[in-house]
Order: sequence, then structure tokens, then C-alpha cells
Amino acid sequence: MLPKVTPLAFGGSLPLIKLICTACLLSLFTSCYSVRIASQYSVPEPDISTNTSGYYASKKFTVIDTVIKIQAINKDFTYNIPCSNAGLYSVEYKVSFGGLLLSALTFGRHRRVKLTYVCVKEQN
Repeated sequence: MLPKVTPLAFGGSLPLIKLICTACLLSLFTSCYSVRIASQYSVPEPDISTNTSGYYASKKFTVIDTVIKIQAINKDFTYNIPCSNAGLYSVEYKVSFGGLLLSALTFGRHRRVKLTYVCVKEQN
């Protein structure tokens, strides 16, 4: 018969284990973030038909959600955004916990990329 395990069998370190588990759980929530880079002196391409609210309200935006494969030797990846000659108004890059987990499990070879971009309104 196995001995009964009590919190005292761990040297009274049960509160420490709870603290470590809580810290790990909280770090999972903070691993989701987004970075948005926007132009200050240009006008975004308008889109009145969108039903979104917030930053992208009345702006024509495009979302790219894909998994890219990066070689182990060369960690460089280029994606050309198809805007007109006027250029980009804003780009948002989102990182989620699932994307971080995929990158960790594949040793950085596969990465989940979620981009949202808005092009600049062309001048007439």
C-alpha cells in the first residue's frame, strides 16, 4: 500500500506550487498581443459598406491569416502587400497563443501570421 501524500509531504510548499501555476496561467493571457503601425499624414482608402466598429470603421481593410514556413538556416521571409503606388496607410500584426505554440512545437519553422492592412487613398 502506498503512503498517503499530504501537503506536508512536499515540505509545506503547496502555496508555492499554486503561485507558480497561477503565474504560468497569467503568462498565457499576456502572450496575445497586436502591433499596429499607421501613417500620420495620409488618408486611408474609404469603405462605407463595412459593418465593423473601432479602428477599422469606414476603412477598406484586408486580413491575411496564414501559416508560413521558414527555413532553419535563413530566418527571413518577405510578403509583398498589393497596394497601389500610393502605399500603405496602416499595418497590424497579431500574435496569439496558438501561433506561439505552433512556432515553439516546430522550432520556429512554421509561424502563424495574421496581418490586417489598409491602403492609402489614391489622389485624383
